[in-house]
Amino acid sequence: RQFMLAISVVALTGLLFWCALAESPRWLAVAGRIDEACEVLGAMAKTNGRSLPPPPPSKCEGGGRVLISEPPQSIFFADICDRRLRFRFFVLCFNWFSISLAFYGVSMSSPNLPFDVYMANILSALTPIPFYAVAPMLISVRWCGRRGAIVGSFIAGGVCLLLSAVMEDETASVAVYFAGNGALSLAFAVLYMWTSELYPTTIRARSMSINSVCARFGAICSPFVVDIGRTNPALATVVFAAPCLICGCLDLMLPETNGRKMLSTIDDVGSGSDSVGPEMSENEDLSASGTD
Repeated sequence: RQFMLAISVVALTGLLFWCALAESPRWLAVAGRIDEACEVLGAMAKTNGRSLPPPPPSKCEGGGRVLISEPPQSIFFADICDRRLRFRFFVLCFNWFSISLAFYGVSMSSPNLPFDVYMANILSALTPIPFYAVAPMLISVRWCGRRGAIVGSFIAGGVCLLLSAVMEDETASVAVYFAGNGALSLAFAVLYMWTSELYPTTIRARSMSINSVCARFGAICSPFVVDIGRTNPALATVVFAAPCLICGCLDLMLPETNGRKMLSTIDDVGSGSDSVGPEMSENEDLSASGTD
């Protein structure tokens, strides 16, 4: 009970960001608050070292407000079942389930390692830090990008987990096990960005919410697999690793989004399921614009 209280107090500090975070410019524009939307865009441009957006129109309709209508609302499940989106949607759902299953399962399996339980958890928490540090560099370079980082991390994490289950040398097995843990941490970190860039704006929030639900199912299943690992560690490791390897192969069929403009509507996807937005011009910031 005291532990839950401590966690709740820490979580409440998030309310401090309420006044610091700006409202979405898109929502402000839709609501007719053009001046406020331009102020937010101007602050973003200054922070990113970009040119300021054009000023709001001096003559506005409706007493100083210009109402910008949203695109016609469509049925969400009909949108995600569109032939251009359904493959990437279901693949990403499986991605989120698999990474959550493996990430939390591997972390909870740390006490099963030949360490003191506290030292095992400390090592499990410290291992992802260097992988998080290199993630921004990997997703920005052309030869890797978002897809390369995800595919490489899934495959490397799955292979490392499998190797740790069959290696006889205990020290080497633990080292490879933690390497796999770090690779999965990198995949989890980049998956948020890549997923948001693969969906059009009109369905992005709802699609990612369903992906997050799939991740919660993975987290729910992970403790049961950890229990299996107490009697059969090799089987638990295979259960964690196999979905990651499958995701790494499936993700090769999804498009790279590094250096591409964000999709606004389903019509921007194009005729194929591997289509993304147009390539950015040379004067556009490739890394910053990816999640604009």
